[in-house]
Amino acid sequence: MATVDRYSGKAKVGKMFWTGSGPKTADSAVACSVSHDLHNIIVVGSSDAAMAQAVNAIAANQGGWALVKEGKVISTVRFEIGGLMSSRPPAEVAKDLEQLYSAADTMQWIGDPGLPRGLVFSLITCSPFTWRLVIPYEGNPDGLINLVTGEIRPILQ
Repeated sequence: MATVDRYSGKAKVGKMFWTGSGPKTADSAVACSVSHDLHNIIVVGSSDAAMAQAVNAIAANQGGWALVKEGKVISTVRFEIGGLMSSRPPAEVAKDLEQLYSAADTMQWIGDPGLPRGLVFSLITCSPFTWRLVIPYEGNPDGLINLVTGEIRPILQ
């Protein structure tokens, strides 16, 4: 899993291994630019190359969702207003989201057949976890922080 900085222009990336979630399909990834709390890009994947493809597809669309399967971008949803919203008709955006879900359902995922809704929840909403991966900064070069205590921790120990 990675969190990719959308704002500083410094290409900062927070990275960690996240067990029990993500695609099992080789060279696959899902990414989203709508994420709590800073709306950086969150990406989960089975390879670095697939994760980079998903992030680059979001950048090309000015935000939204991207799904990569076996090294190919197979679905995107464009959120062209700040990477958070779309000016397109709601029915069109909903159709794109349903297509992304259907495409994801053709892949293998850890924990669920099809795109796990828990994974969608954790990417797009307030994290249900105590620990949160954030963009590294001077005070926290590894980017992993406990949301309750403020404790920082290296990604690998």
